[in-house]
Amino acid sequence: MTQLIKVVRHKSPSLIQKMINVSKAIVTEIRAPKPFNIVPDNVYQFRMSTCMACPHWEPSGNVGFGKCLLCGCCRSIKHKLANQECPDDPPRWTAYKG
Repeated sequence: MTQLIKVVRHKSPSLIQKMINVSKAIVTEIRAPKPFNIVPDNVYQFRMSTCMACPHWEPSGNVGFGKCLLCGCCRSIKHKLANQECPDDPPRWTAYKG
């Protein structure tokens, strides 16, 4: 028997919600023991490839750069910052502790 898998596509966050998400990310960085710490290139590449394979990734978003339909980020600094994590539940990648 063939099993159908339904993927729920989220609508992209509004501009206000994106601003809230960015604000939360900045606060997370400011409060972190090592604020604005950058991940190694291999961690960045893992995060980006994970996002681009995710059903919540919209490849044509942000003028072709792609974007996350959960938080609205694109190939951004969020992927480079060690204290950030994927907004999915559960997160597809977590804060880097290395």
